[in-house]
Amino acid sequence: MSDKRKKLPTRRLSEVRKVALGEGRNIFITVGYDPKAPTEPKEVFYDSGFREGAELQFIATDICIMVSVCLQAGYTPEKIAKSLSKVTHDRPGGEEIDHGSMVGVIVAQLAIPPLWDQEAEE
Repeated sequence: MSDKRKKLPTRRLSEVRKVALGEGRNIFITVGYDPKAPTEPKEVFYDSGFREGAELQFIATDICIMVSVCLQAGYTPEKIAKSLSKVTHDRPGGEEIDHGSMVGVIVAQLAIPPLWDQEAEE
């Protein structure tokens, strides 16, 4: 089996994001972009939010590694998200869909344009 991951340049654009996981818990991730495609995420790293050495820290780190491998193999955040579980809640005024796990929450962040692209739109 060949490795089809796209090799990224040594110097890359990146953006740190605060991600709400619910129940008052937040984590921080860094989203990396290829300078040749500055609006397409190509990697994600877990930064902080869980106790150092805790199992959740290792799970978040592994999630980010797996998602980065998918991104570098050519999958978009939308393609990845489409395959993940969702939780539907009955809410007044209609149903609401949430992500089924921390994986979905992290992948959803990748679909949000980087700050430098949002500023260009205004």
